[in-house]
Amino acid sequence: MCPLVWRKDPQNIAIMYSKSLLIALFVISNIAVHAQTTKAHSELDGKIDALFQNYEGRPGVAVAVVKNGETLFQKGYGLSNLEYNIPITPQTIFDVSAVAKQLTAACVFLLESEGKLSLNDPIQKFFPEFPEYAEGQVTVKNLIYQTSGIRSYLAIIFSQNRYAGDRMDNEDARHMVMKQRNLNFEPGTRLDYSNSNYALLSDIVEQVSGKKLTEYAKEKLFDPLNMVNTSFVDRAEQVIKNRAIAYQEEEGQFVLNHFFNSAVVGDGMLYINLEDLIRWSNNLSTGAVGGKELIAKIITPGRLNSGAATNYGGGIYNQNHYDIEGLPSIRHAGASAGFRSLYYKFLNQDVAFIILSNNADTNVWAHLDELTPLFLEDEIGEAQTLAAANAVSLTTASVKLNRKEKQRLSGSFYNTINGNLRWVELLDGKLFYKRSVDAPGTPLVAISSNELVFEALPFVKLSFNQGHKQMIFTVNDLDPIAFDRYESVAYEQADLKEFENNYYNEDLEVTYQVKSKEGQLQLLIEGEELVVLTPFSQDMFREEHFGYIKFQRDNSGRISSFSRTDNTFTNLVFHLLKNAS
Repeated sequence: MCPLVWRKDPQNIAIMYSKSLLIALFVISNIAVHAQTTKAHSELDGKIDALFQNYEGRPGVAVAVVKNGETLFQKGYGLSNLEYNIPITPQTIFDVSAVAKQLTAACVFLLESEGKLSLNDPIQKFFPEFPEYAEGQVTVKNLIYQTSGIRSYLAIIFSQNRYAGDRMDNEDARHMVMKQRNLNFEPGTRLDYSNSNYALLSDIVEQVSGKKLTEYAKEKLFDPLNMVNTSFVDRAEQVIKNRAIAYQEEEGQFVLNHFFNSAVVGDGMLYINLEDLIRWSNNLSTGAVGGKELIAKIITPGRLNSGAATNYGGGIYNQNHYDIEGLPSIRHAGASAGFRSLYYKFLNQDVAFIILSNNADTNVWAHLDELTPLFLEDEIGEAQTLAAANAVSLTTASVKLNRKEKQRLSGSFYNTINGNLRWVELLDGKLFYKRSVDAPGTPLVAISSNELVFEALPFVKLSFNQGHKQMIFTVNDLDPIAFDRYESVAYEQADLKEFENNYYNEDLEVTYQVKSKEGQLQLLIEGEELVVLTPFSQDMFREEHFGYIKFQRDNSGRISSFSRTDNTFTNLVFHLLKNAS
């Protein structure tokens, strides 16, 4: 066979030239696109670097952004260890605290799929020594979805004026919870976040699987996902290579703020780095381990006995980004000693933001707000525009109220769960919702004689019932929060003397000494101040982080006890010690 000969005729020369030109143009085009992409990435990296430049030479952060399984950005800023000047990198391992809960829930769901437990199992099946609660039966489901009413072991510690970093393991926490004779509420009637729920879930994993959570999670989750630098740490003495040390700043200098003795797992004590958390985040999209069924269980919010949905799924919150329709997100933040962490994922856009820090002053939410416009500016803008349009259409359904009707709605209210104060004020003929007396206030629009909505955010509703004595605050009709009306009261120093005494609670095994101080009340334990409370209504005193106490009187009008209520206790009664001076 004769070889093929390329004749040098004009047509062949033209074809050859055209092909060469196309190849050249393709190469040049690719080089140009690559250069533009590189430049865009460089500019984006520069913007992110500027956000975190203040961490140089200080305890810092590790940051990652992931989209559709691709890591768009990951980098460390600042130092993981001040003593040895070790920089933070994507490989640095952090205690992510409550971010761990979604992995604990995943283990429980896997055991359920194996037929080894039911979410409807009562906790006494695993812990026969637990009391039968008058408020109702607590199930595994209640623990997962934070609807159990079980008191948080951390709240118990704080209420005893003990240090959260004291040596403690799961058995210690379980026995502490077991001593509480009552629940905060009927199981399934309220969402109330409690770390005890997930510490108990860890113990249930061990009871059912025969393996500690540390081992079961490694076998079923960490190893299959190649999360080789991740572990639940249930031994205070455990060596953790490449871990960050946590700090806080005091008087211009950083000091250690690291719970080295803590060994309670399930609710926290997960040590992980950026690279492994990215792997877990991607699994929440793909279901590579556990399948789509497991992921659905984790991210789907639970429901109350009434059927109303909450915003908490299997160890993770699920709610629209800043309540904007079209931006569903899952997230969980964590804070333990000086560690701060945030995992935040936009579900529709499949974009995840991860921020890990060993600096107690790090505001992970502020950093999230700085990062999201760099990656989701158009998506967030479009959703906000649509939300604004919907707001206009919703508020067109408003009704007009006369002045007397508006005055009936206005007043002072306190949150019956944590004591936070809110106000509805009538100013120049218009109603405003206020979070503090001096705040400018949010304009309100009436949609009925007993319902108000935020003018700009009509999915935020205030409903009044019981003769306007109670205000129910809801967002998208989820998680109703009750506020009771109150009348303000001011006490003279001499009037506060009648509250001074010693009060004892059997469940906490603690005595509070009540002393008056400059128009306020001090609570002390063995002479050491625990908190200072400010009066806000008759026989009622509060502090922002402690909740509120309400004194009870006997038939003769003398004080006989007080009850404490906050996010972690409901009507915890302290009785007057009769022989106290």
